[in-house]
Amino acid sequence: VIRNDLDEWIYLLKHAAVRDDFHSPNMAQAREKLALMKMSPEARRAYERYVESVVIERDVLDTARQEGQEEGLKKGIEKGIEKGIEKGIEKGIEKGIEKGREKGREEERKAITRSLRQRGMGTREIAAITGLAEEEVEAL
Repeated sequence: VIRNDLDEWIYLLKHAAVRDDFHSPNMAQAREKLALMKMSPEARRAYERYVESVVIERDVLDTARQEGQEEGLKKGIEKGIEKGIEKGIEKGIEKGIEKGREKGREEERKAITRSLRQRGMGTREIAAITGLAEEEVEAL
């Protein structure tokens, strides 16, 4: 009579069999090992070759998956850098254009200041017209 886990293991050792109603921990693994031990040498070798081929296949798939992920990451980084460079160039061009415009407006104010000074206009009036500080008008 089998009443507990220990009884199941004793039965396994005595009869080299695992009954379907056994539920002890690791009994399913013991059933598999027992089935393997009962195989003929040829069948066992065939089974071991099969298991080995499955392990190799999984390893190949895992390696391919890992290489694919690495390649994808590398391409993503390259694309990100490329986009970053493009955005940087665009911003640089925009800033350059804005600085150029500002410089041009500054030069225009200075030219107007010189022209108004040559016509005899006073510093205060020139500053009001051009938007330059009186000190800047006097410096020109």
